[in-house]
Amino acid sequence: MCHEIVRRLSVLLAFALVPSACAFTTVPLTLPIHALAKPISGGNGRQVIVVVPFSDERQIRDRCGMKKNGYNMDTADALCQSDPNAWIATLLARELRASGFTVVDDKAAHRPGALRVEGSLLKIFVEPVIGFWSGSVEADVSIRLMFALGCRHVVVERDAGRVDSARSITSSSDQQWSVKREPAPSETDTPQP
Repeated sequence: MCHEIVRRLSVLLAFALVPSACAFTTVPLTLPIHALAKPISGGNGRQVIVVVPFSDERQIRDRCGMKKNGYNMDTADALCQSDPNAWIATLLARELRASGFTVVDDKAAHRPGALRVEGSLLKIFVEPVIGFWSGSVEADVSIRLMFALGCRHVVVERDAGRVDSARSITSSSDQQWSVKREPAPSETDTPQP
């Protein structure tokens, strides 16, 4: 009888440990290619020079997030599948084009009155937030944009905020979902040079 109890406990422990083993696998994060559901209009063909990639000023550069176990302990990395510095600059250029601007590479010929945009990625980090009964996934993105038009310069630091997905976290796809839910800067965040 004692052996039967030990055998059953062993089977129960084995089943209990199987799901937690996935907490030690790396999570691949595919960064979204579109930010705005509907582009903002008003570019009217004006030229904008976007420097790609943005500079990397992240404190944590070797990963884009983390995976945690049920005890809220960091157990694995979430790794961006593409360079996040190139991604954020390319995303900005793509959204500017969709809004009617003519986006020019910084090495290409351009008009004298073209607005130049350079940036720095300050933070991109995705992590689960484990609660007592439930959990969610949170994504933090912060950037600094530098706008130059002739001799005038404007620097804007934008903490794109923290998106908390109100979903249960059962797989790495939940972390991927939180990155895709990151809010895009609104029209009022764009400085007028």
